[in-house]
Amino acid sequence: PIRTPANSSVSTSSPTVVSTAANTANGPLAAGTVTLTAQPGAIPGAERIVIEPISKTADLSQVVPVPAQSTVVLALSAFALDASNQLIRDNFRGEVSVVIAVPASSVPAGSNPSTFALVFWDGKEWSQIPSSAVVNPDGSVSLTALLQHFTLYAVMTNFTSARLTPAPYTSGLTLSVWSGGSVSLMGTTYPKLRAV
Repeated sequence: PIRTPANSSVSTSSPTVVSTAANTANGPLAAGTVTLTAQPGAIPGAERIVIEPISKTADLSQVVPVPAQSTVVLALSAFALDASNQLIRDNFRGEVSVVIAVPASSVPAGSNPSTFALVFWDGKEWSQIPSSAVVNPDGSVSLTALLQHFTLYAVMTNFTSARLTPAPYTSGLTLSVWSGGSVSLMGTTYPKLRAV
């Protein structure tokens, strides 16, 4: 498994918690910064918020699959701890926002920052979080989103959650809805599928 030190931990007793992780014991957070903001009481029982960077994003694909067309720009794990150091990952009761800043030097060559997506790993697949991406005058990219829970997060280029819902049966007839891309992408994703 990927192991990184819990390098950014802040108390949740202030009116607004702002936790910024930029530099870690292993170097910069994949050359980016993350700012989490939570109003008091937004995460019931939380005493601390922790951001753990994944310093070697290439190692991420050894633990969880990364879509073939996507590039991981940065990845991190975020969670809260209660007074007994027990993990809190969900049951938010208020707004928890995140701003992830990717410096221009970390924007992959030839990528279009407008294709950057903030995604989370749900234990089975990556899912996109509604976010806004802004290309700053210096070429850096800032993504802003509201979080519903804590988990493993990544900023990816060219992310698509293309899929048929429900998944097609291996034999017989299935009525499914395609979302997330063109019909040619559907043929690539499901090569044995015959659309009617």
